[in-house]
Amino acid sequence: MPPRKSRARKPVQDSVEEPEERMFVNPSTVSPHLFCPICQEPFVHPMRAPCGHSFCKTCIEPWLKTNPICPVDRKGIHIGSLHHDFIVESMIGDYTVACPWRSLGCDFIGPLHSLPTHKKQCLVNPGTMPPVLREHALATSQPPPKRMALTSQSPSTSQESGVVDGDDSVVFSDDEDNLPPAPPPNLLLRLYHNSDTQSRDLLCDFIGTSSVVLPSPRLSRGGGMRARRRTTYRLPR
Repeated sequence: MPPRKSRARKPVQDSVEEPEERMFVNPSTVSPHLFCPICQEPFVHPMRAPCGHSFCKTCIEPWLKTNPICPVDRKGIHIGSLHHDFIVESMIGDYTVACPWRSLGCDFIGPLHSLPTHKKQCLVNPGTMPPVLREHALATSQPPPKRMALTSQSPSTSQESGVVDGDDSVVFSDDEDNLPPAPPPNLLLRLYHNSDTQSRDLLCDFIGTSSVVLPSPRLSRGGGMRARRRTTYRLPR
Protein backbone atom coordinates (compact mmCIF):
# COMPACT_ATOMS: atom_id res chain seq x y z
CA MET A 1 0.00 0.00 0.00
CA PRO A 2 1.59 3.31 -1.05
CA PRO A 3 2.34 5.74 1.75
CA ARG A 4 -0.35 8.29 2.37
CA LYS A 5 0.58 11.73 1.19
CA SER A 6 0.03 14.50 3.68
CA ARG A 7 -1.41 17.70 2.32
CA ALA A 8 -0.18 20.92 3.80
CA ARG A 9 -2.92 22.94 5.42
CA LYS A 10 -3.33 26.27 3.75
CA PRO A 11 -3.44 29.22 6.15
CA VAL A 12 -6.79 30.92 6.30
CA GLN A 13 -6.35 34.61 5.73
CA ASP A 14 -9.33 36.94 5.48
CA SER A 15 -8.80 40.68 5.59
CA VAL A 16 -12.44 41.10 6.55
CA GLU A 17 -12.33 38.77 9.53
CA GLU A 18 -8.89 39.79 10.71
CA PRO A 19 -8.44 43.48 10.25
CA GLU A 20 -4.96 44.78 11.06
CA GLU A 21 -6.13 47.98 12.72
CA ARG A 22 -6.65 47.97 16.48
CA MET A 23 -8.73 50.88 17.69
CA PHE A 24 -7.33 51.83 21.09
CA VAL A 25 -9.76 53.90 23.16
CA ASN A 26 -6.97 55.94 24.78
CA PRO A 27 -4.02 55.58 22.39
CA SER A 28 -1.82 58.10 24.19
CA THR A 29 -1.81 55.95 27.33
CA VAL A 30 -0.05 53.07 25.57
CA SER A 31 3.43 52.83 27.06
CA PRO A 32 6.25 53.79 24.67
CA HIS A 33 7.99 50.59 25.75
CA LEU A 34 5.25 48.61 24.01
CA PHE A 35 6.04 49.92 20.54
CA CYS A 36 7.88 47.91 17.91
CA PRO A 37 11.18 49.62 16.93
CA ILE A 38 10.60 48.67 13.29
CA CYS A 39 7.00 49.69 12.54
CA GLN A 40 6.67 52.14 15.46
CA GLU A 41 3.24 50.67 16.33
CA PRO A 42 2.11 48.73 19.42
CA PHE A 43 3.37 45.16 19.25
CA VAL A 44 1.41 42.54 17.33
CA HIS A 45 2.48 39.01 18.30
CA PRO A 46 5.74 40.25 19.88
CA MET A 47 8.88 38.16 19.47
CA ARG A 48 11.90 38.60 21.76
CA ALA A 49 15.49 38.28 20.55
CA PRO A 50 18.33 36.89 22.72
CA CYS A 51 19.64 40.43 23.15
CA GLY A 52 16.41 41.39 24.95
CA HIS A 53 14.73 43.51 22.28
CA SER A 54 11.22 42.69 21.08
CA PHE A 55 9.60 43.19 17.69
CA CYS A 56 6.37 42.36 15.88
CA LYS A 57 6.56 38.89 14.34
CA THR A 58 5.64 40.25 10.90
CA CYS A 59 8.33 42.93 11.22
CA ILE A 60 11.36 41.05 12.51
CA GLU A 61 11.11 37.88 10.42
CA PRO A 62 11.30 39.66 7.02
CA TRP A 63 14.04 41.89 8.45
CA LEU A 64 16.21 38.94 9.49
CA LYS A 65 15.91 37.32 6.07
CA THR A 66 18.02 40.14 4.62
CA ASN A 67 19.70 41.53 7.75
CA PRO A 68 20.59 38.83 10.32
CA ILE A 69 21.24 41.43 13.02
CA CYS A 70 19.13 43.14 15.68
CA PRO A 71 17.74 46.44 14.29
CA VAL A 72 18.48 48.14 17.62
CA ASP A 73 21.92 47.03 18.86
CA ARG A 74 23.19 45.35 15.64
CA LYS A 75 23.98 42.08 17.41
CA GLY A 76 23.79 38.96 15.28
CA ILE A 77 20.53 37.00 15.62
CA HIS A 78 18.59 34.50 13.52
CA ILE A 79 14.91 33.60 13.25
CA GLY A 80 15.34 30.37 15.20
CA SER A 81 16.58 32.27 18.26
CA LEU A 82 13.37 34.31 18.60
CA HIS A 83 10.68 33.36 21.09
CA HIS A 84 7.17 34.59 21.77
CA ASP A 85 7.21 37.44 24.29
CA PHE A 86 4.19 36.51 26.40
CA ILE A 87 4.90 39.16 29.04
CA VAL A 88 4.78 42.05 26.57
CA GLU A 89 1.74 40.57 24.86
CA SER A 90 -0.14 40.31 28.15
CA MET A 91 0.70 43.93 28.99
CA ILE A 92 -0.71 45.15 25.66
CA GLY A 93 -3.72 42.90 26.12
CA ASP A 94 -4.88 44.93 29.12
CA TYR A 95 -5.36 48.12 27.08
CA THR A 96 -8.91 49.01 26.08
CA VAL A 97 -9.92 48.82 22.43
CA ALA A 98 -13.11 49.21 20.41
CA CYS A 99 -14.50 46.74 17.91
CA PRO A 100 -12.81 47.12 14.49
CA TRP A 101 -16.29 47.07 12.91
CA ARG A 102 -17.52 50.01 14.95
CA SER A 103 -18.47 51.83 11.73
CA LEU A 104 -20.94 49.00 11.00
CA GLY A 105 -22.73 49.54 14.30
CA CYS A 106 -20.88 47.52 16.97
CA ASP A 107 -20.38 49.45 20.22
CA PHE A 108 -18.12 46.87 21.91
CA ILE A 109 -15.36 48.31 24.10
CA GLY A 110 -13.14 46.02 26.14
CA PRO A 111 -9.59 44.80 26.79
CA LEU A 112 -7.53 43.86 23.75
CA HIS A 113 -7.07 40.27 24.93
CA SER A 114 -10.86 39.74 24.72
CA LEU A 115 -11.12 41.09 21.16
CA PRO A 116 -10.54 37.76 19.34
CA THR A 117 -13.44 36.18 21.26
CA HIS A 118 -15.67 39.16 20.61
CA LYS A 119 -14.92 39.14 16.88
CA LYS A 120 -16.15 35.54 16.61
CA GLN A 121 -19.44 36.56 18.25
CA CYS A 122 -19.84 40.05 16.77
CA LEU A 123 -23.16 40.39 14.93
CA VAL A 124 -21.69 42.85 12.43
CA ASN A 125 -18.58 40.80 11.66
CA PRO A 126 -18.49 40.92 7.83
CA GLY A 127 -16.72 37.57 7.76
CA THR A 128 -19.82 35.82 9.12
CA MET A 129 -22.23 37.45 6.66
CA PRO A 130 -23.38 36.00 3.35
CA PRO A 131 -21.37 37.63 0.51
CA VAL A 132 -24.31 39.66 -0.81
CA LEU A 133 -25.15 41.02 2.65
CA ARG A 134 -21.50 41.76 3.39
CA GLU A 135 -21.17 43.69 0.14
CA HIS A 136 -24.25 45.75 0.98
CA ALA A 137 -23.18 46.41 4.58
CA LEU A 138 -19.68 47.54 3.64
CA ALA A 139 -20.95 49.69 0.77
CA THR A 140 -23.46 51.53 2.95
CA SER A 141 -21.30 51.94 6.06
CA GLN A 142 -19.82 55.27 7.00
CA PRO A 143 -16.02 55.08 7.21
CA PRO A 144 -14.71 56.28 10.58
CA PRO A 145 -12.59 59.44 10.69
CA LYS A 146 -8.95 58.77 9.97
CA ARG A 147 -6.79 58.72 13.05
CA MET A 148 -3.09 59.56 13.00
CA ALA A 149 -0.79 56.59 13.41
CA LEU A 150 0.57 55.75 16.83
CA THR A 151 4.26 56.49 17.21
CA SER A 152 6.71 55.71 19.94
CA GLN A 153 7.72 58.36 22.47
CA SER A 154 11.21 56.93 22.75
CA PRO A 155 13.54 58.85 20.39
CA SER A 156 16.56 56.74 21.31
CA THR A 157 15.00 53.54 19.99
CA SER A 158 14.22 54.92 16.56
CA GLN A 159 17.58 56.65 16.26
CA GLU A 160 19.51 53.51 17.14
CA SER A 161 17.51 51.25 14.90
CA GLY A 162 17.70 53.48 11.86
CA VAL A 163 14.41 51.95 10.68
CA VAL A 164 11.88 54.76 10.92
CA ASP A 165 12.40 58.49 10.67
CA GLY A 166 9.77 61.04 11.61
CA ASP A 167 7.97 62.73 14.46
CA ASP A 168 8.13 60.64 17.63
CA SER A 169 5.39 62.47 19.51
CA VAL A 170 2.03 61.02 20.46
CA VAL A 171 -0.78 63.25 19.25
CA PHE A 172 -3.79 61.60 20.88
CA SER A 173 -5.93 62.83 23.73
CA ASP A 174 -7.06 60.68 26.64
CA ASP A 175 -10.65 61.78 26.04
CA GLU A 176 -12.84 58.81 25.11
CA ASP A 177 -15.16 61.20 23.28
CA ASN A 178 -12.61 61.22 20.45
CA LEU A 179 -13.64 57.65 19.64
CA PRO A 180 -15.88 57.61 16.54
CA PRO A 181 -19.51 56.94 17.57
CA ALA A 182 -21.07 53.63 16.64
CA PRO A 183 -23.96 54.21 14.21
CA PRO A 184 -27.13 52.08 14.36
CA PRO A 185 -26.63 48.71 12.64
CA ASN A 186 -27.75 48.47 9.04
CA LEU A 187 -31.51 47.82 8.76
CA LEU A 188 -31.06 44.83 6.47
CA LEU A 189 -28.45 43.44 8.84
CA ARG A 190 -30.88 43.69 11.74
CA LEU A 191 -33.58 41.99 9.69
CA TYR A 192 -31.15 39.20 8.83
CA HIS A 193 -30.19 38.47 12.44
CA ASN A 194 -33.81 38.63 13.64
CA SER A 195 -35.04 36.16 11.00
CA ASP A 196 -35.11 32.39 10.76
CA THR A 197 -33.05 30.45 8.23
CA GLN A 198 -35.68 30.47 5.49
CA SER A 199 -36.33 34.18 5.89
CA ARG A 200 -32.60 34.88 5.78
CA ASP A 201 -32.30 33.07 2.47
CA LEU A 202 -35.22 35.05 1.05
CA LEU A 203 -33.68 38.31 2.26
CA CYS A 204 -30.35 37.52 0.60
CA ASP A 205 -32.12 36.65 -2.64
CA PHE A 206 -33.99 39.94 -2.43
CA ILE A 207 -30.81 41.94 -1.92
CA GLY A 208 -29.02 40.19 -4.75
CA THR A 209 -31.69 40.07 -7.43
CA SER A 210 -34.73 42.20 -6.59
CA SER A 211 -35.53 45.73 -7.68
CA VAL A 212 -37.85 48.24 -6.07
CA VAL A 213 -40.35 49.57 -8.61
CA LEU A 214 -41.71 53.04 -7.84
CA PRO A 215 -43.94 55.40 -9.87
CA SER A 216 -42.25 58.50 -11.21
CA PRO A 217 -44.72 61.43 -11.50
CA ARG A 218 -44.10 63.92 -14.30
CA LEU A 219 -45.51 67.38 -14.84
CA SER A 220 -47.27 68.28 -18.11
CA ARG A 221 -46.60 71.51 -19.94
CA GLY A 222 -49.63 73.09 -18.31
CA GLY A 223 -48.46 72.21 -14.85
CA GLY A 224 -50.74 69.18 -14.43
CA MET A 225 -49.78 65.63 -13.75
CA ARG A 226 -49.11 63.45 -16.76
CA ALA A 227 -49.25 59.70 -16.90
CA ARG A 228 -46.80 58.18 -14.46
CA ARG A 229 -43.88 56.26 -15.82
CA ARG A 230 -42.69 53.28 -13.85
CA THR A 231 -39.08 53.75 -12.82
CA THR A 232 -36.95 50.94 -11.48
CA TYR A 233 -34.55 51.66 -8.65
CA ARG A 234 -31.91 49.11 -7.87
CA LEU A 235 -31.48 48.41 -4.19
CA PRO A 236 -28.23 50.11 -3.13
CA ARG A 237 -25.39 47.84 -2.17
